[in-house]
Amino acid sequence: MTSLNLRFYLAGYSGLLLPRAMRRLLARTNLHRAWLAGDVGVFKEERPEGMVACGVCDREWIQFRKGAGRAPAKLRTIAIHLISPFGR
Repeated sequence: MTSLNLRFYLAGYSGLLLPRAMRRLLARTNLHRAWLAGDVGVFKEERPEGMVACGVCDREWIQFRKGAGRAPAKLRTIAIHLISPFGR
């Protein structure tokens, strides 16, 4: 079982854009922080020197911040991502 914070992180990491009303409802909570960290691609990685925080400059992919591909997701899509974060 995964925590709710991890589920929101994975939803953000997969590129799911939450509607503005939902983001305002979740503002300043750990759920919003988890989603935002996933959305911008922040993660921790185990390396020989220990745990290292990796961020926007360390990722190997690009996600455009604007455009049709970044339209807010429907509530049904958000629910599916939160219920089964690792797919089916």
